[in-house]
Amino acid sequence: MEELKIKRTELKENYKSASLKDYSSRLVWIGLICWLSEFAVGVSFFSLPPLINEIKESFAISNAEVGLLIAIPSIAFVVFSIFIGIFVDKWGSYKSSLISLCLMGILGILKGLSVNYFQFFILTSIQSLGVVIVRPTINKIIKSKFPKQHYGKGLGMASTGMASGIIFVFFLTPLIKIYWKWIIIFYSFIPLLILIIYLNNRSLLESSDRLIEKHFGFSSLIIKDWRVYYVGLFYFVTTLTYFGLTSWLPQYLQQEEFFFQPSWSSALMIFTGIFSAIFIPFIFDRIKNKVFFVKLIVIGLGLSVYCLIKVPGIYKIFIIALLGMFNGPVRPMLNTLAIDLVKKGQEIGKITGLLLTLANIGGFL
Repeated sequence: MEELKIKRTELKENYKSASLKDYSSRLVWIGLICWLSEFAVGVSFFSLPPLINEIKESFAISNAEVGLLIAIPSIAFVVFSIFIGIFVDKWGSYKSSLISLCLMGILGILKGLSVNYFQFFILTSIQSLGVVIVRPTINKIIKSKFPKQHYGKGLGMASTGMASGIIFVFFLTPLIKIYWKWIIIFYSFIPLLILIIYLNNRSLLESSDRLIEKHFGFSSLIIKDWRVYYVGLFYFVTTLTYFGLTSWLPQYLQQEEFFFQPSWSSALMIFTGIFSAIFIPFIFDRIKNKVFFVKLIVIGLGLSVYCLIKVPGIYKIFIIALLGMFNGPVRPMLNTLAIDLVKKGQEIGKITGLLLTLANIGGFL
């Protein structure tokens, strides 16, 4: 009898251990799929900047017209984020993800087949809506599938996808010696390949937290919880700082006659940001006073900017690395605070839309 009890106890422990391993592996797989969505955003969002000269010559357009093309996704984030967030709440994360990936992939292919600037502009504008949809759906998936104590890890893992997509595009594009439109078509197949992965993992990704509303009016746009706007303020300030740094830093280093290649500074910030976005959220999930920790990171970001100006010579490399370290985890931490404010996850899309609007206003400034 005692042997049977021992065997039963061992079987139960083995079953629990196997269940936990299976659960953990599912969370990792969901996080990886979210990472792929962000990767698709990085590829779609930043496939044009390395091809500026080719686009300008092919369509015989001005610098202002090229700049408008590159700015379209950011404009879409400002104008449409909150509206798309509301519809993501109604559609659910799975259907929204499919629509997003289809828009990024199919519209990207059509862009590669366009014959004039007007067609290219219209197709880029529609494709940008697919880019905007991704962030609310990822927040919604993480909220519905991850336990509360792992929000930061899931969002941190996903957030590195876009940076990885940017690095992928900027390093690969100069190596591809084909007509620029074929390069755009090549990159457009990436979201479609990710779409196949989504279709094969419906049960893992589909959430049951759709918001059902009979009427859609102005009141639907209003978020009554003031804490969301508080988080949005942090989003605005950190995005303003980051975009300002990435555009100003290479010019500043060039003026300072810094021996470090100025264009490499942004790459160093992205790499260190990816590293910190993966590891710091692990600490963040264990901290009770999360708002205080976010404030410390933001203060660290501000002090790093100050030190960059004051510190001489070779030490600037370490400050640039610190800038990336402090900036990298900010977005997943703020997203964690945001999705933690909603109990059931029905308004995650709308809240994320507001945060994206404020963030990209900061980006424009």
